[in-house]
Amino acid sequence: MAELLLTLGAFSSSRDAHGRTCAHVVCAINDMCGARMLRRLAASFEATDSGGRTPLLTAVWNGHIEMSAYLLETVGVNPNSVDEQ
Repeated sequence: MAELLLTLGAFSSSRDAHGRTCAHVVCAINDMCGARMLRRLAASFEATDSGGRTPLLTAVWNGHIEMSAYLLETVGVNPNSVDEQ
């Protein structure tokens, strides 16, 4: 359903009340299929939420090693981003 909505024009860059994007959510819940889908649809994995956290920091914070490795090795996100804490 999510892929259908995104391919029909829903915005993967939309944010919730905390500034989180779809990429933040899939990284928080370790949804590898969702991350691959967002990458195929050219979603940004560099966006920061209201706390300054990127999807990579969200994955690391939650202990999602496979997701973190995917973001670094396949997506090519910036490993030097820092949050506001």
